[in-house]
Amino acid sequence: MLIDAHMHISVRDWRPQPTMWSRALKEARSTWPFSDPDKLYAQIKENAGDPEGTKWAKDMEYLGIDVSVNLHNDWGSAEGWLGEEASIPNEEINRQYCLLAQKYKGKFFTFIGVNPRRRNAVELLEKGVKEWGAKGLKLIPHTGFYPNERVCYRLYEKCAELGVPVCIHTGAGVHRYSKYSYPIYLDEPAHDFPELEFIMAHIAGGIGLPWQEACNIARFN
Repeated sequence: MLIDAHMHISVRDWRPQPTMWSRALKEARSTWPFSDPDKLYAQIKENAGDPEGTKWAKDMEYLGIDVSVNLHNDWGSAEGWLGEEASIPNEEINRQYCLLAQKYKGKFFTFIGVNPRRRNAVELLEKGVKEWGAKGLKLIPHTGFYPNERVCYRLYEKCAELGVPVCIHTGAGVHRYSKYSYPIYLDEPAHDFPELEFIMAHIAGGIGLPWQEACNIARFN
């Protein structure tokens, strides 16, 4: 069985515009001579449109992938803190992904993506797993929080109770600060929640940090 354990179905209305623009700037500066970010932004907007999962399903069949796991990133402002909101509420975005999982049952699974600073973070996680069938939690620290902050612990406690894993981005960000995403900040939560499965997405890729640190965190916890 071939499993794509880390993918993102992208929809224009489900992503903040500044996020897509930051992606265009990053891609434009990744080659020499620099590309035109306006043209790349138009391409990104065009490609970010698969609410029914049809593009994903076609690609999955072509590549011979049996199962895909969607990891939703919550870029939101969490009632006023640093961040950006999409035009669709984050709870509704998560619900739509769960509906896709029902549509492609056995082929497509999704994690609940929610910023731990949102007031309803725990409630959304529980609803997503118990009522909508989500399989885990996705956190994106470089939006402005460290994985070992106490505000995250309530989510870890709920994941342990529900018996689902936590996938945490560890690596460079699109347009935020990578300092939040170093694997070392998972050392304490992994020690405090030995029964909980933590997944280190990207294992510190892109921030000049040796992958050995991520391996050491996994080794000693």
